[in-house]
Amino acid sequence: MHKSTLKVGCWNINRGLEFKKDDLSEVLNKEKPDIFGILESDYPLVNGKVNLTIPNYQIVTSPHSSKNLAR
Repeated sequence: MHKSTLKVGCWNINRGLEFKKDDLSEVLNKEKPDIFGILESDYPLVNGKVNLTIPNYQIVTSPHSSKNLAR
């Protein structure tokens, strides 16, 4: 089945992802966006990846240019 629209969302988490993971999961489970951006997460990278999983979502990161953080 072809989907004609995408549900998109984003959240400027302001360096608080570690403390807001439950809130994020709640939003994703309730709203069920197709694409969701997390801005300014500053989440630590481990071997170039974030150590975070969200069921039914693929994590894509953009590393900060001078810190070992996902931005």
